[in-house]
Amino acid sequence: MASYNGAYINNPSKEKLKKDPEILNFNHISNGVIRSILTKKIIQDSLLNALVDSIDREIICTEKKDVYWHEVWFNQNKFTHGDILENLEKKDALQLVLEFANDDKLNIIIATLRRNYHSSIFFDVVNKLRRDPQNPSSPTLVPDPEKMVIRIRSVMADKGKAAKRIASHYNIPLNDVMAFGDSENDIEMIRDVGWGVAMANGEIYLKTLGRDVTQFKNYEGGVGKYLIDYFQLPSEKFLSE
Repeated sequence: MASYNGAYINNPSKEKLKKDPEILNFNHISNGVIRSILTKKIIQDSLLNALVDSIDREIICTEKKDVYWHEVWFNQNKFTHGDILENLEKKDALQLVLEFANDDKLNIIIATLRRNYHSSIFFDVVNKLRRDPQNPSSPTLVPDPEKMVIRIRSVMADKGKAAKRIASHYNIPLNDVMAFGDSENDIEMIRDVGWGVAMANGEIYLKTLGRDVTQFKNYEGGVGKYLIDYFQLPSEKFLSE
């Protein structure tokens, strides 16, 4: 499994069986870079919330109740609420996620990150998600036009490279690999594997790079339904199990 945008590649089945972890590769953001980013004045003055996944996969988050941080990012690893730098201590990190208001300062923040850290990090910027104000009981989260999230990872972390690494490890030709994606950080993976599939709710540019587009969105079971159709699986039996 490649997680954290390809920064961490492991075999989770062995961890479930409490065997020695099989870690194929990981690319981290150094503790020094994390501290430098979080202490930049423009970021300190503008930051609303932040989350970091430490090198030992502990989640540290400044926000305690917001549905976005706890439903989108929670992955059953240890979750600590509190100050990022205090709890991170001297550990490196797999990813850093920062939340800002969608205002004029955002361009300054992006420029600051690019000018100072272009050789050590890669990041993308997306709308934060929230409960649907038109349907608060819906489990589906929708983009919040007023809030933006910057998702930061090591410049060496790349889903395309991760797909190649996993395929090589298991002696599977890359041309026989299928991958699904919906955003900018999936470009290399969708482009490089044999059968890249963009999600129905994915970015338009991504849809021009893959071999196909799902009929259904992520939260509509798009991947599962596509696989059932592609491999001509008996959907009733599959879904009942």
